[in-house]
Amino acid sequence: MGVMLSVKDLVVNYGAINAIKGISFDVNEGEIVTLIGANGAGKTTTLHAVSRLLKPKQGEISFCGQPISSMEAHKIIQLLVQEIFSIIHDVNQSGVTILLVEQNAKMALEIANRAYVLETGSIVMSGDAHELANNDQVRKAYLGG
Repeated sequence: MGVMLSVKDLVVNYGAINAIKGISFDVNEGEIVTLIGANGAGKTTTLHAVSRLLKPKQGEISFCGQPISSMEAHKIIQLLVQEIFSIIHDVNQSGVTILLVEQNAKMALEIANRAYVLETGSIVMSGDAHELANNDQVRKAYLGG
């Protein structure tokens, strides 16, 4: 079982304070690991540092053995998204039924069988996910083209 995410000696300043004070943790392949704490404990700051939305003052972060501390935020997020969608697909292939609620319409439609389009509290379109992905209205509104 390999280490998927490794955070070592992470220190993150948030304003003038050390919001994260040298934390270390690993998330191994196949595990469910949770980071819990009260409001203000540093959960969101940790996630922002892991995704490079905040720059850590010190520490090392790696994903699947690859250092990500110097990667751009959008590239890191693209990794955490690809892995999540791969897992969702694998879970579904094992026979588990899934309702996926997701802003990334392109990737969601790629793995879904059917889809519903929700706008201002109403379902405005539904159907085969592949057909909706190729629908001009859906493409313009949600798929950037």
